[in-house]
Amino acid sequence: FRIGAWEANPHLDWDVLERNFVGRAELFLDDNLKCRIGLSQKFDTADNATSFLKGRSRAFIEDWQRREHFADSDFSEL
Repeated sequence: FRIGAWEANPHLDWDVLERNFVGRAELFLDDNLKCRIGLSQKFDTADNATSFLKGRSRAFIEDWQRREHFADSDFSEL
């Protein structure tokens, strides 16, 4: 999904041993990878895991947009 210039891409896999979804969301700003957000809870459905990642991604992006960014500051390399 997209929010302004940001794009968030969720990636999920089923962990057979743990019997829950594992995954992350990768956040891109202007097509550059800026952040990864991992699942921090156990989810037994893909919908719940995706909703969690979307919510955390949206919160990160909204927080980033609220803060002032100086011209000489930038993200760290991933």
